[in-house]
Amino acid sequence: MNDHSAIVNENKIHTLFSNMGEMYRVIQAFQRGLDQSSFVLKRYPVLVFPQIYNRLQWESEKENSLKKALQSKIRLYRGPWFLLKIRPVENQTAVIRTFSGHMAPVKSCVFTPDGKKIISAGWDKTLRLWDVKSGKEICTLIGHSGYVDSCASSPDGKEIVSASLDHTLIIWDAYSGKNLGTCLGHTSGVNDCAFSPDGKRVVSGSSNDLIIWDSKNGAKLAELKCRGGANTCAFHPDGKKIIFAKVGSLEIWDPQKGHKSNFFGPGDKSQYPTNSLVLSPDGRFVISASSDRTVKLWDARDGKELAVFRGHTDWVIDCAFSPDGKMIVSASRDKTLKIWDVQSRTELATLQGHSDCVCGCDFSPDGKWIVSASMDKTLKLWDAKIQLDSLPAGGHKQRVNSCIFSPNGLRVASASKDGSLIIWDVQNGRQIHSLRGHLGSVTACAFGPDSERIITASDDYTLRLWDIKKGRELLVLRGHKGEVTSCAFSSNGAWIISASEDGTLKLWETSAGKELLTLCGHAGAVSSCDFSPDGRLIISSGHDHSLRIWNLNGVILKTLRGHAGPVTACKFSPNGLQILSASEDRTLRVWSAETGQEITSFAGHTTRITACAFSPDGQKAISASNNGTLKFWQADTGREIATLIGHSAEITSCAFSPDGRHLISASRDETLRLWHMGTAREIAIFTGHAGELMACAYGPNADCVVLGDRAGQVLLCSPLNI
Repeated sequence: MNDHSAIVNENKIHTLFSNMGEMYRVIQAFQRGLDQSSFVLKRYPVLVFPQIYNRLQWESEKENSLKKALQSKIRLYRGPWFLLKIRPVENQTAVIRTFSGHMAPVKSCVFTPDGKKIISAGWDKTLRLWDVKSGKEICTLIGHSGYVDSCASSPDGKEIVSASLDHTLIIWDAYSGKNLGTCLGHTSGVNDCAFSPDGKRVVSGSSNDLIIWDSKNGAKLAELKCRGGANTCAFHPDGKKIIFAKVGSLEIWDPQKGHKSNFFGPGDKSQYPTNSLVLSPDGRFVISASSDRTVKLWDARDGKELAVFRGHTDWVIDCAFSPDGKMIVSASRDKTLKIWDVQSRTELATLQGHSDCVCGCDFSPDGKWIVSASMDKTLKLWDAKIQLDSLPAGGHKQRVNSCIFSPNGLRVASASKDGSLIIWDVQNGRQIHSLRGHLGSVTACAFGPDSERIITASDDYTLRLWDIKKGRELLVLRGHKGEVTSCAFSSNGAWIISASEDGTLKLWETSAGKELLTLCGHAGAVSSCDFSPDGRLIISSGHDHSLRIWNLNGVILKTLRGHAGPVTACKFSPNGLQILSASEDRTLRVWSAETGQEITSFAGHTTRITACAFSPDGQKAISASNNGTLKFWQADTGREIATLIGHSAEITSCAFSPDGRHLISASRDETLRLWHMGTAREIAIFTGHAGELMACAYGPNADCVVLGDRAGQVLLCSPLNI
């Protein structure tokens, strides 16, 4: 063989191995996509290609081979689907793997001391042992006859202890899964359990008592009867005393001296339950997770409160220290985990991905990973070393109340309970401005007709006018004496109308923010308001079961009566000749804007109506209900055309496409659904984001949809193949 042939063969071998390496990386990427999407694909297996594409498209920006593989696979998917345009928070925070196997909520999770395995406890009455590297289930530990609420690993990793609502603890061999012994003695369900630092003892707490056990033979060593019981318990750093929590206090029990004392200090008591207690690795600190939505840091020596970490929007169920004690992770009923820096007392990251309450969390022994357990029946493995500075913003910190497109279709605005308004660029999905100024929740927002200004309404009793280009506040409109529930611009942008729970509407001059008129007439809170398309009339709806039509002089032209319950929404038809109203009396009604007479009533919903809209031509109407159904109506006759069934929970928002051929609906079942109105059939589902959907809107060019969820995430996506 000559030198030239040898070089050629060497190049072929190099190319072959290079191609095999690329193929292996692509296969690994697809496996990650499947792992991260498992909880979605179990419910909607047909979404496998769209789901993987939406999760891996961000990785394909750097890997050409992965991009080609994704594109070739998605071409095989011929049905309608939604392409994500904003990188989801879950992808940003690097969910490494999802563990599925439990048949009921997972309540607790811990790493083994070597970091190679994860132990989980669930309400399916089992414990499960998982391999961290492969994500595979190693074995299932069966023995409890009730929900398993807690589990712990011994310091040497040889034993596992589990606590159950069947009043027992079981000690297991961590290698074989064999039941080594059952601890009997509690008279009620056992809430928590923990090993002593030397692994020789176990402490467990129930609603009646605390018990210390010998971990080798299961013998009861000491017992404390305590009124109020123990929600959670842990050994003190000295290995002798026990720290435990009940509603109203953290306490220390010294079994040797028979002494019990208040860990807080005299008179310092909380009215909320403490759900978790964890010692720092060096034994200097204790952290507690509470139903007051906070995590607190305490000095383990004297019980002095050192810091309070705030940010969760619901109960904090569990918490854990990193191995070096520099970080804390917390798990909450708001479906998120948060990572905190101990020294600076600041939030480092929010991890979103679970679709239900997060009940448990733990750091791996090397500090690289975090594991979480959830009521959604899964565990997730997260990268604990995420670099926040390199991540795009994920959205709001609390529920999205409203999201709308600008008239020119280039911007999206989202309003949140956290008091912020975010302006997004539709083309690249990035935040342009995060506008803050309100002292309360932003309840509604509306773009001006020039797309350059936006008005926001808040429960702080004010409205604020903003400059979109500069991202700054122009004016604060003060005058209402209650929450501002709704706002709108006139078609020429010269006026703003606002509605409030104080029972009034106010007409404002846009240029100066001057209050021109106060419109009084409703006998209770005003829920909604709108200008007619020509800007000459105003419609309002109220809790007094009525609607009112006003002129710009503040004169009531017509009072529309007929609803038997609070009227929650009202809207002019596109031509301004009709008005659509929705009520808690389960009906919609269409009224003549000229005469104020009822044209027709839509009866058919069996539960409260949550949203409604006219079709773009004004000939049809849609209504949504809190039982998960939509109804499609002929607007002039009230005839029901179809009932759209698919959602499994309350529908919070719905919108027609600009051409009226399609409809989108957002629901608390965590899905966005696309419907073909010609056939009244569901043609696409989008799911897999962080939480319940609260708002959705169709862009004016029909090529983009925006949705906002309960966790504060805002997503832009494009409906394709429709």
